[in-house]
Amino acid sequence: MSLIVSVNGAYQSYFDPEHKGTINQRKNKKINSNLKENQSKLIQKQAQSSYKEGQKHDLKMRTHCYAYEIMSTPVTTISPQISIAEALIKMNQIEAHHLLIVENNTITGIISDRDLLKNTDNHINSTKKVEDVMTRKVLLCKRETEIRLIAKTMLEECISSVPVVDEDHVLQGIVTRTDLLRCIVKNMPLEVWI
Repeated sequence: MSLIVSVNGAYQSYFDPEHKGTINQRKNKKINSNLKENQSKLIQKQAQSSYKEGQKHDLKMRTHCYAYEIMSTPVTTISPQISIAEALIKMNQIEAHHLLIVENNTITGIISDRDLLKNTDNHINSTKKVEDVMTRKVLLCKRETEIRLIAKTMLEECISSVPVVDEDHVLQGIVTRTDLLRCIVKNMPLEVWI
């Protein structure tokens, strides 16, 4: 079982019919255009940097790449009881777009910068807690999950990150769109399966 869903801290197979295609139920809502533009610029800048770095090395043909090879670490986690304002400050400090919510060493949710921005008008004075706006259904992958499966599932679910766990569901890292793009740029040419 390479893809898992954490629903309020309970782990289940992603391939159960009740989960597949239901991770991001807000996928049809409009995304803040300024935020989207800034993310695109950041991704483009990181991809260009990775491409330049990749040109310095002899590239070998790779047909498989796994989550543990491209994941970002360490992953910043927060408590569900902190305020949206605190979470936004934390995100800005670490320059991340996602924070994982962990209680008793169990992943209970995830929150994105978009979730924070659209759930409050005044971030500084907001009294809402992270638990009020976090996504409680979190798609997870194992360290040995092939990145094509991760990318395919991210596209199907309209999500931009997948936390990586080991066999005991202990958090190891996170795979984001940026990590996938960096991998493609650094490891080109990849065999393409159509």
